[in-house]
Amino acid sequence: MAILTILLLVSTAFALGDAMIRPKTPCEDARHAALNGSIGAYVPTCDDNGQYTPEQCWGSTGYCWCVTSTGQKIQCTETPPGIAINCSTKETITMAIFTIILLVSTAFALG
Repeated sequence: MAILTILLLVSTAFALGDAMIRPKTPCEDARHAALNGSIGAYVPTCDDNGQYTPEQCWGSTGYCWCVTSTGQKIQCTETPPGIAINCSTKETITMAIFTIILLVSTAFALG
């Protein structure tokens, strides 16, 4: 009887294991939608936890850019095909912010 109980508990644990899968994250939802959408569409890259990876690339165009943890594109980080990008360094983000400040201040000076 004890062996039967153990087998029942183990099989129940395996059956419930599938139901314990976490819900999809926004990145995973966007990735799923893109993979089931138009050919050549931008497909987000998610890490093992389902979060956006800092570097996103559009495979059909070759362009890459940096994003925030919520997937928002960081302005002035886009690179054309063949140009390496490193979004994990503070230097890249600092340069992007500096470029934005420079553009805004130039617009005010000309405006």
